[in-house]
Amino acid sequence: MVLDRFRPLPGLKRWLPAAVLVVTGVLGLRNLVGVLHFALNRALEGDFAVYYIFARVGIVHGWGALYDYAAMRQEWLALGSAFLYPPLYPPTLAWFVAPFAALPFVIGYALWNVVLIVSLLVTWWLTAPPSSRVVRLAQLAFAVALPSVALGLLLGQVVIVVAAAVSVCWWLLRYKRPFAAGLVLSLIALKPQLALLVPLALLVAGQRRAFLGWVAGSLVMLGVALATIGVGGLQTYAFLLAGSGHY
Repeated sequence: MVLDRFRPLPGLKRWLPAAVLVVTGVLGLRNLVGVLHFALNRALEGDFAVYYIFARVGIVHGWGALYDYAAMRQEWLALGSAFLYPPLYPPTLAWFVAPFAALPFVIGYALWNVVLIVSLLVTWWLTAPPSSRVVRLAQLAFAVALPSVALGLLLGQVVIVVAAAVSVCWWLLRYKRPFAAGLVLSLIALKPQLALLVPLALLVAGQRRAFLGWVAGSLVMLGVALATIGVGGLQTYAFLLAGSGHY
């Protein structure tokens, strides 16, 4: 859209994408350096450390203890961190992070960052509009230069994975695979508040098969939650979630 505004100026239009790429590339590189510095010096203060402890509670103490504060504190101390933040996430996040939490923190953290980078690249590749290689690279650099994306990478936030799930859902809808799109969309259960209205929007838009795919995937996760943490665990999660408004 920006390039279309400069259509009457062909000379400017030729070098503008390269200029945007250079500027956003410098800003994006600066953000990546900040991400690396945080990873090397303050990794235990990031969101992944909270995810890691959350999953460790399930692995070590049993999934029914996911919201047991004493178990959380024990795992925090075992990790050697003075930073204690009781996680308030759905059990789906603990299951997703469990393969990383089964590893030493440093290795799990490194692999988690690989997942985030791949998720970012998938989101960019599927959603960036077709254009020249320079323009597409500029779009990727612009994304990394955004403070919100950089912060997500720095803290290791699962929001980047959720964005990738929504992007894959959109891509599958384009290729007429609505039920599969809905199944992928059910991964928003990792952090539901980020995209909770997307399934409803699909239903309103007439994408009933996609909505049913999301319902099917979500019901499977609910069934697994009932089997692992039980009704009592879900009630504890709901109680903590309701009380979080007072914090």
